[in-house]
Parts: sequence; C-alpha cells; structure tokens
Amino acid sequence: ETVDRPYKRDEPALADRLSGMLGTLIERILESPVPDRDLALQKTEPYSWSKVFERINRVYGDAAGI
Repeated sequence: ETVDRPYKRDEPALADRLSGMLGTLIERILESPVPDRDLALQKTEPYSWSKVFERINRVYGDAAGI
C-alpha cells in the first residue's frame, strides 16, 4: 500500500515469508555461529562513514562544478 505498509490482503504472505527467512537465518547461524569477519568487512566497507562522506562530497562537488 505504501513503502512501509503492506496491503491487508498481503499481510499473511508477508508474515509467512518473514518467518521463513528468519528460520533460514537461524539455521545458518546455528551451523556457523562465528561470523566471517573478512566477509562482514567486505560487505560493510562501502557504507563506512568515510565512504559515505566521499560520495556526499563528490555529489556536492559535481553540483557545484568543482
């Protein structure tokens, strides 16, 4: 219905999908409870404060013609 609110008719399917995904994630965690630090860093590095600032700075620079 909106970005953060499903249609009433879709709520049961959404609940089923969410519970299924949670179950899958719980199984993965139980199989390998120690996170892969290198993989986590690789996945999150583009969202570090310095990388986010670089992108913001680049956008402002482009808009200002710098």
